[in-house]
Amino acid sequence: MHSVPLGWIPRGPAIAIFGRTTSCTAAVSWQRASMRNVRIKAGMYVLEIGCGLGGASRYLAAECGCRVAAIDLTPNFVEVARILTARCGLTDRIEIHQANALALPFGDDTFDHLRCGPA
Repeated sequence: MHSVPLGWIPRGPAIAIFGRTTSCTAAVSWQRASMRNVRIKAGMYVLEIGCGLGGASRYLAAECGCRVAAIDLTPNFVEVARILTARCGLTDRIEIHQANALALPFGDDTFDHLRCGPA
């Protein structure tokens, strides 16, 4: 396995995060399997709750062409997710907020789809 810069690489062999290299292939395979029946399309607006480092948000934006609003409660995760999203050139399609799922900073009927991470 090769080490690559921080970020989500759609078909890359590995991701180096905090000095550790992890397999990207398994993560991408899991994302594809979990999204198989969701039918998210370009132009849809998706809310992801519990985005962590934002990998699923970047996958959705890159592979489906949708826009994503991602939230996580942990400020450090939000900070890193924003950095990774910028490095991937997806800031025009993804906005990441530090927020509580019980007090969402969005109006009613804003989103076409909801995805909840392993929060």
